[in-house]
Amino acid sequence: MKIKKFFEYRYVRFWFALTVIVLALLISFLPKPKYKSPQIISSLKIPLRTENWVGKDISSNIEIRDERFNFVSDVLARVYRNRYKEELMFIVLDAGNFHHPKVCFGASGFTVRELNEVIIPLAGRKIEAKAVYVQKGNESYVVMFWMCINKKITDWTEQKFRQLLFSLFNKKKTGLMVRLDIPVKGEQIDYAIARGADFLTQISDFLPSEQQAYLFGQK
Repeated sequence: MKIKKFFEYRYVRFWFALTVIVLALLISFLPKPKYKSPQIISSLKIPLRTENWVGKDISSNIEIRDERFNFVSDVLARVYRNRYKEELMFIVLDAGNFHHPKVCFGASGFTVRELNEVIIPLAGRKIEAKAVYVQKGNESYVVMFWMCINKKITDWTEQKFRQLLFSLFNKKKTGLMVRLDIPVKGEQIDYAIARGADFLTQISDFLPSEQQAYLFGQK
């Protein structure tokens, strides 16, 4: 009897796994319509000026109408400079799914080295930002980023699962990637990270409290 139940259990598991695989394949080969979101970015009151930073919007320089970017709905891109004339790029990407920055930089000829996660206290929360160090020729950056889906900080595995779930049920979601590209002089990686943390702290202080969860997750 126990042997019979064991094989019945294995049988159910096999068909369940097979069903999931078939559904995933079907979704992969279905035509992918232009991703549509609730258009949150345009409503976010992210300041162009804080106590230490002044920004310039360059969102119009990023082309998202190309068919290769069907997964992208909207993007905010700004270059900020502090009183010491140090710059960084701040990006908020609204998309149906996300590409890891190390893949994008690697495809552009950068060497990529993963760094430890960066813990940043923001607006009563602790953000665990992923970080990589990228370098090509005389260019080098620390790239810090995280994903926030429906006001919840999400890792890569959960992001893929949610993408499949929302595709199956054709449900809308608010999916944002927050990213900083911080130039590095020499090997001053820790200093670049501290500069990014200072910027994010000031941005969070100026962002209306009812909008903070879209970028930093619920408390």
